[in-house]
Amino acid sequence: MDWVKASGGQLRGFEFKWGDKTASAPKAWLENYPDATFQCINRNNFMDFVRVNEMK
Repeated sequence: MDWVKASGGQLRGFEFKWGDKTASAPKAWLENYPDATFQCINRNNFMDFVRVNEMK
């Protein structure tokens, strides 16, 4: 987990990968924060991530 963002009462976890690799949410994250979200950011979805977070 590279970044955790708390916004509007919700936790969002992010993992950043170089290239096209993907990652799953860590088991401890899922167990301790069952209502939180997780997203892997890589070169395939990086621009969408940047655009969405510019607006917030």
